[in-house]
Amino acid sequence: IASMTALGRGHIAYSMAMGAVVQMTRELSTEWSSAGVRVNSILPAQVVNPSLEKRMAADPTLQARFESGIPRGRMGQPNDIQGLAVFLASDASSWITGAIIPMDGGNTAMNAGGTRRYLEKD
Repeated sequence: IASMTALGRGHIAYSMAMGAVVQMTRELSTEWSSAGVRVNSILPAQVVNPSLEKRMAADPTLQARFESGIPRGRMGQPNDIQGLAVFLASDASSWITGAIIPMDGGNTAMNAGGTRRYLEKD
């Protein structure tokens, strides 16, 4: 599991680390494919977790700002990732390798140009 941050969305150290996971996915998927090993990455966006809950408690506007950039209208939950992870681990995905799969409630589609809607003025 990497992060949508791997695609260059702030926090340089974390973005670099997640970018490394994405590149490792690409490299290992081609290197290990002939041995029958598949390597893929899931890139979740804002998924509610204790650290994020603490940040949102400190800044009451944070959740609304995040959600304004998510067409699904909510942040992810840990169980949102489970279905894709199970699929990728199953034989149903036997021809998928090297995939970098965003899970962001549509944020990438809405902000494909890199704009952050919550910062735009009305």
